[in-house]
Amino acid sequence: NIYPADGDTVDSRQPLVVTFDAVTEDLDGDRVEIELYEVIVESENDILRVFSIVLEGDLANPSVTVPPEFLFPGTEYQLEIIAQIEGGNRTLTELDFSTF
Repeated sequence: NIYPADGDTVDSRQPLVVTFDAVTEDLDGDRVEIELYEVIVESENDILRVFSIVLEGDLANPSVTVPPEFLFPGTEYQLEIIAQIEGGNRTLTELDFSTF
């Protein structure tokens, strides 16, 4: 569960609260402990704009607030959420959303 979902359109005048479920299992169903999450929001219109933050991996309900000053109306954005386990293995989830 990730918000915004792929293809969503969000209000650029409001803070965007990116939410996602904590990762507790790998694809085989084995328990994993996440060392950190990295959340990246980026767009490329005239210039590349990147909002990036690293969160501790032990959060039960991870979320990040992207300020409205970062968002522009009528713009396409890419959201990447990276989960990293100890040792550096990383898993990436990527989706696109836009603003009005």
